[in-house]
Amino acid sequence: MEPETTYLERSIYYGDYDELGAIISEDPLVVNFYFQAHLGLTPLMWACRNRRDSMVELLLDSGADVNLVDTHILPRAQQLVAL
Repeated sequence: MEPETTYLERSIYYGDYDELGAIISEDPLVVNFYFQAHLGLTPLMWACRNRRDSMVELLLDSGADVNLVDTHILPRAQQLVAL
């Protein structure tokens, strides 16, 4: 899984739309994968953060879940609110 993660991150970071499409074609479930190196962001969050509009559309069309939350920042924020 690690090499695909690297390729997935790079494709979004560098705006390689064709590579992202190829990765999604190979493994459609990757659209909801959490990047541990990037604070628990999903590919959709990463594409939004990098302002990759066409990739955001591709991810949404491929089934990216808009209701997922980051796995790093939000839990810590919830803990702070509970205090």
